[in-house]
Order: sequence, then C-alpha cells, then structure tokens
Amino acid sequence: MKPFFLLSVSVLALAACNSDNAILGLEDTGNIGEEDPADPVDIYEGATLEIISPEANSFLPYGEEAEFEAVLWDKDGNPLIFEEINWNSTIDQPWRHSGSAFVNDELDVGVHTLRVNADLPNGERMFDAVGGIQVQSQYAGTYAGSAIVSADTGQVQFGCAGGAIMVVDVYGEFAEGEADCILSMQGQVIELDYVFDLEVADESIEGEASLSLYGFEMPTDFAGELTDGKKLTGNWSQSVFGQMDLEGEVRMDRVSRDTHYYE
Repeated sequence: MKPFFLLSVSVLALAACNSDNAILGLEDTGNIGEEDPADPVDIYEGATLEIISPEANSFLPYGEEAEFEAVLWDKDGNPLIFEEINWNSTIDQPWRHSGSAFVNDELDVGVHTLRVNADLPNGERMFDAVGGIQVQSQYAGTYAGSAIVSADTGQVQFGCAGGAIMVVDVYGEFAEGEADCILSMQGQVIELDYVFDLEVADESIEGEASLSLYGFEMPTDFAGELTDGKKLTGNWSQSVFGQMDLEGEVRMDRVSRDTHYYE
C-alpha cells in the first residue's frame, strides 16, 4: 500500500500548487525573471541623416571617380548600419543612386545640389542636401598671363610683350583666347593682335593662332600643353609677307574656374 500512498501525496501536492497559481492569478510562462526584448525600431527614434562626402562647395573633376557617402546617426551620435539611402541631383535628373557609400564618375558638368533621403523602419523619412558641388574638367577655367613675340627682319631683331587670356570649356575639349603685343622699331609701331582657336586632348592643346595685321588675317599653327590643370603654355611661328618672321609664346596661369568669358 505504500507506493499508492506516495503517489497520492504527489498528485495532491501538484494540484495544490496549480490551485495556488489560479487563486493568485499567476500565469506560468516559463520566462519568469526575463524582460521582453526591445523593439528594434526604437534605435531609429531621433535619428538624423547627413551627407559626409562630397562637402558643400567642393570641386569634382568631370569624368573622374569621386566618393559619395551619407551616414544615418542615432540620437546619441553613433552611426547606424543603413544602406537604403537614395541620392539625386537637382540639375542632372538621370543621375540617381542608392547606398550609404559608393564611388561614381557619372555626374554631368554643372553646379549641383546633391540630395539624399531615407525611409526608416519606424515610418519616418529623413533628408539632407549639400550645394555648390561644381563638376567640370580639371582643365576648365580662365587662364591669364603674358604673350611674348620676337621679330626678325633679317637685318634686325626686336620683340615685345603683352597680355593674354584663354578660356577652356567645361568639358575640357576646346579653348579660345586672345593676346596682343606692340612692336616698336625705329619709330614705327606695329600692333599685333592674336586670336586663338584650339582643341584640348588631355594635357595637349593645339590649333590655330590667327594674327590680325593691316586688315589681313594670317593664321598659323599653335601647339602647347596644360600642366596640372593650372598652367597653360604654347608657341607658334609665322612669316609676315615674307618680310618678317615672328615667334610667339604664351605663358598663363589659371586664375578662375569660370568658363563664361566667351559666352
């Protein structure tokens, strides 16, 4: 009879325990002492979106790779891993990209405002923008400096120096400019006016230097180079009516990225 007695006591004890739980209104969840996990969207409360690169008013060489990066910060200033960030430009409508960081060389020339937006899991939409992003050829801009011309009549040599200006277009494909110089020989003054019409290929620049003299236009070949996108040099030579040989040279520095001088 002992085994039956022990079994009865165990059943009664278990029933009493269950009865106490029911009386006290307790629910046996099996997780007593554990807290519910935090809602994962809480990390986005108070978040901010910021474009890190490129910076406002920066220069990006046309056709060359540039870095683009935007960061989603939590309310404490810590970066969050978030890739669903959309990019666009105010002036280059086809340019659209996604991601927190990428490398790209497809922005067209112009002065851009770049914008980003992100739809967060908590339902909020974040925005940021940077302006003044200038995209054009690294060679584009206005160059200014001097023109030096030497003359040889076969009997006497003399020369002059004057001013020169040149503009390379935004795509870095063409250059236009002018220069002047006044020769003085034995009381005679000869004003030399040059107009340049040139093509640019990487750092090489060549085309035509046209001299205006006594109502005549006398073109000749021009050859030069662009160095580091900051300096422009070139030279030319020609014979004037078979009476005088001219050798010309320009030395110029880029003084501005402005390309509107001839527009």
